[in-house]
Amino acid sequence: MHKRISLDRLFLPIESGIAGLNKKNLSLLMASMVFSSVWLMITTEAPFTGYLSYLGASDLQYGVMMSLPYLGAAFQLIGARLLERAHLKTKLYRCAGILKGFLWTAVGLLPLFHGCLDPIVFAMILCVGAAMFGALVNMTLTTLLGIVVPGGILGRYLSGRSRVGTAANLVFGLVVSLLLDHLLAPYNYVVVFSFAGLCCMADALIVGKVQELPANGLSKAAPKPIRAGRLLKDRAFRRYVGFWVAWNFSYYLASPFNAKYCLGPLGMSFTQFTVCCNYLYYAITLCSLPFWGSFIDRFGCRKTIYVAFSGIGAVGCLWLFAKPGQMLVPVLFYGLGGTVWCVVELLNQHMMISQTPEEGRQQYVAVYSTCALVLGQGMATLAGGVVMGAIHGWIGEGRLPVAGLALDKYQLLFILASFLRFFVILFLAPRLQEREKA
Repeated sequence: MHKRISLDRLFLPIESGIAGLNKKNLSLLMASMVFSSVWLMITTEAPFTGYLSYLGASDLQYGVMMSLPYLGAAFQLIGARLLERAHLKTKLYRCAGILKGFLWTAVGLLPLFHGCLDPIVFAMILCVGAAMFGALVNMTLTTLLGIVVPGGILGRYLSGRSRVGTAANLVFGLVVSLLLDHLLAPYNYVVVFSFAGLCCMADALIVGKVQELPANGLSKAAPKPIRAGRLLKDRAFRRYVGFWVAWNFSYYLASPFNAKYCLGPLGMSFTQFTVCCNYLYYAITLCSLPFWGSFIDRFGCRKTIYVAFSGIGAVGCLWLFAKPGQMLVPVLFYGLGGTVWCVVELLNQHMMISQTPEEGRQQYVAVYSTCALVLGQGMATLAGGVVMGAIHGWIGEGRLPVAGLALDKYQLLFILASFLRFFVILFLAPRLQEREKA
């Protein structure tokens, strides 16, 4: 008699000692990644970049729009109070996720009312609302993972979950790009963003079925609130937050402009970008994630940072050799990036769980997310738009000679970001302190 194949058996060898109910929770959280990754791919990558270009967004407006999901993380401070109540996590995730899905569907409908309203302004308003609900979703998910996933398999489980999301992007990425290339605008964006909203709602409904049972099978009492003074006195936590603020700033200063550079000055279509860049990236990421999950479990987070993040800084320097009409550099960039970029999110989730105490974890997560996402990712993406606007005002669409190379405004931004990444690795990573595993 054949056993039913589930996502956790395909992507992660779950230990046999885990209780049946908890194994169901692990499977639900694994399955939800299919829909959340497709939603994320549409709303943060090439489809959203093309959508903003269709609406006529400038470099500064593009930076502002891409920063809104991260700036909305400040709403997690309010969400932390809601999570202090017992057995509220899955309900909060379900409600916030469904509302976020409605708002992203509305974002895609804006071009249909182009004559009645300013699509850029209303897109910003809707994205602010979606960012607020997204902040609740992200914090709730981290808290749930800390409750449900046993510490001994955390790295492997998170890497398995990321592999599920990568596989989903491989399946749906080409479909989305073909729709964008072959349907007439703006109906292509209406269809794609409506699909993104449905994926967001499906993710919320699946996670809403998770039962909040701790990994050890014991009942869990409502956590006691942690005062802000205790968080500030935790030196390991302060260094952890400081590192991620600096790294996120160096990483997201330029990364939102990768797709814009490929689809704009380099002249790639959505299908070319998806097949030659995204598909290659997803395929290599799918193969790399098991290695990095085991690497983190074996060697810890700090050594992983030295190895993987140095690779990220080096890969960014490839943009020095990019030329319009040539796809070699984008292919190399996304191919080599697939071996190391996946570690950023993997380490981010792993350290949020492993480097914060279980008591009052939702408040630790809220403080971390507010600092790392708002000051790091949000301000970096906004600063990237400002820097691009300043460089454009300086050299326009021309090129600046640097060390024998003629660099455009995108390349100057990419190289600046790579230098900042190496600075963070050399001077801030050594200060990280890892807590003892439970």
